Amino acid sequence: MLGKNKPLFLLVPALTSLGFLFFGGIIYGVIQSLGLAPLAGDPDFTFAYYLDLLGSFDFWRSFSLTLRIAFISTVLSGLLAIFVLYCLFLIRINSKRDRSVYFQRLFQIPMVFPYIVAAYMIFLIFIQSGWIARILFRTGLITEMSSFPVMTNESFGWGIIIAYVWKTSPFLVLLLYPVILRIEYSWVETARVLGANSFRTFREIVFPIMITPLETGCFIIFAYTFGAYEVPFILGVTYPKVLSVSSYEIYSRGDLSGQPTAMAVNILILLTILMTGFLYSFIRKTHPLKRIVK
Repeated sequence: MLGKNKPLFLLVPALTSLGFLFFGGIIYGVIQSLGLAPLAGDPDFTFAYYLDLLGSFDFWRSFSLTLRIAFISTVLSGLLAIFVLYCLFLIRINSKRDRSVYFQRLFQIPMVFPYIVAAYMIFLIFIQSGWIARILFRTGLITEMSSFPVMTNESFGWGIIIAYVWKTSPFLVLLLYPVILRIEYSWVETARVLGANSFRTFREIVFPIMITPLETGCFIIFAYTFGAYEVPFILGVTYPKVLSVSSYEIYSRGDLSGQPTAMAVNILILLTILMTGFLYSFIRKTHPLKRIVK
């Protein structure tokens, strides 16, 4: 009776459970942020928690820091992934045997480590008394380890950005690498006959094919980094904090009256990601990246 729809039917229990937990959590967060959950006093519908946040200077400092980290991480991850894919493309078209797969596997290594482990590794490497500072000091390139620039636990968020780029750029490489495998050698030979070098071949043939998955992957990275918690908690500063860390600290103070504010922060994070998604969809329909590249 089920026929071709049987695989989808078998997924219904799992999708129902995930949907209940996901949307149920969002609905409860909205209810709590509006003061309708009786955690402290009687339930009372109010937008006061949102108004207090939107009128808070600390909230906007945290928001700008979170947005800056997510945007820069996404852009740098995209650029690094494109560069790596270009190198893999050169290896593929210039080798008698396709050895690009071996180099591609090297970029899978960062994906093995959880984000919290990646954050701790970046901390050990880039702290002023870390591995790089020690190497530079031993080789005489810096007179003292304190001369090494502060890369972690500083207000701009460079350490957080480095950790995200190291973790997310391999995701883009793995997402887009099948595009490289789809390129036929005959296309490359035809482009060479027409006078195109390797870079122009990549730009005119390969890059237009990977634009759509690249845009989707970059949005996924932005959405994740905007709401992630572990890396900013380890590599961030006490002030300003990113929104996720600020929300967690408000929620875990032990004072129930602060939990609606924490939920309001989470809902604002979600709304920002959704608004970014709608903006991305609108720009993609009206101004495709293909036109910009050409």
